[in-house]
Amino acid sequence: MAYVCEKSLGPDKSCDFRSGRIILQRPIEREQMQKLLATGRTDLLHRFISKKGRPFSAFLVRGADGKAGFEFAPRAAKPGKAAAEPVEAKSSAIKPRTKAPTKIAKPVAKTAAKKGVKTATNKAAKKAKPRKRASG
Repeated sequence: MAYVCEKSLGPDKSCDFRSGRIILQRPIEREQMQKLLATGRTDLLHRFISKKGRPFSAFLVRGADGKAGFEFAPRAAKPGKAAAEPVEAKSSAIKPRTKAPTKIAKPVAKTAAKKGVKTATNKAAKKAKPRKRASG
């Protein structure tokens, strides 16, 4: 079943809107679909299910191409986090680094050898013949 614009039927087709009655596992009420066609936007609808299986809320909006899309409500600020304030212009002088880096990078060849990854240095080491020790 689907919702179809009344003006899309008959000889005088002035509307080509068509939408399913169920969108992302949520049934859309007739009143909301009428509101979408009349104003271009529904009320905030809850219980849509995303592709990952998570529920979300959104407005259905009619796009310029005539298709229905989503518009999300602005998120409320999380408690405990400060709101983003505009950054003031600071001088362009470069400040010296006061803290030494905490992690030192390991040589690529040693890390790759442990993981079994072939690199140019590993291949060369494997191709080289082992040296004989001079006994004496």
